[in-house]
Amino acid sequence: DAPDRVFAAVGDDAYERLVAFWERELDEAGAGDADVLHLNHLTPINEAAVRAFPNVPAVGHLHGTELLMLRAIDDGAPAEWAHADAWAERMRSWARRCRRLLVLSPDAVDRVPALLGVEPERVVWAPNGFEPGSFDRRPLTGRERIALWRRWLVEDPRGWDESGEPGSVSYSEEDLAAFADGPVLLYVGRFTEVKRIPLMIRAHARNRERSGRRVPLVLLGGFPGEWEGEHPLRTVRESGAPDVFLAGWRGHEDLPDGLNAADVLVLASVHEQFG
Repeated sequence: DAPDRVFAAVGDDAYERLVAFWERELDEAGAGDADVLHLNHLTPINEAAVRAFPNVPAVGHLHGTELLMLRAIDDGAPAEWAHADAWAERMRSWARRCRRLLVLSPDAVDRVPALLGVEPERVVWAPNGFEPGSFDRRPLTGRERIALWRRWLVEDPRGWDESGEPGSVSYSEEDLAAFADGPVLLYVGRFTEVKRIPLMIRAHARNRERSGRRVPLVLLGGFPGEWEGEHPLRTVRESGAPDVFLAGWRGHEDLPDGLNAADVLVLASVHEQFG
């Protein structure tokens, strides 16, 4: 599972160390001279800002992770989340102290006030942006397409197994035959439970069984060593899903090439916080 501990399992002593760390970091960054602090997520940095710089206003930026955790706590936290109630109260308190809360979707605008106990007028929709020049359509076909997947899967593999070591999953020249004809399916993202990657892999295996057609599914992403629930490679092994490729974590600058070397972007999640 993901090596980072969920906040709801972190006790008071560790929490205080995190707050003290962020107080030092904020001080070194000159937070005391800022007109406003833009704080991403609801984390101990919020508490550090309140304690060290109580007169500097803050704007919170919610990306979804904290909302999922709070909803899980409200629904009944797992037993290992021994400090869930304390963290839920802290996060709601930090949200109430922010002058504004930026969220990623109109849906979040509707849900956040009740979940965090804040006034609706303080919740502002601020959708994610992107770089149109970088992410314009420049489809790779034929030899160019095969060359990219050869480079990412065979020559410079970064896929990883349960060891978390980039390159521990690689492929052969023969495996590239799956890319010779037909569409390429591409998933981009982390290996978190909300993404429902095992479901995606099993659905792909079922489609292959029914159609008999080779259609590669490339999983681009998954930060090395970080996954929740069942590791995608285990799902591939247990389901016998053919032509599923773990391409590993690539830089943001590589993403346009991956998108342009695929035909269909696939996503199995139903609780994305961006909409």
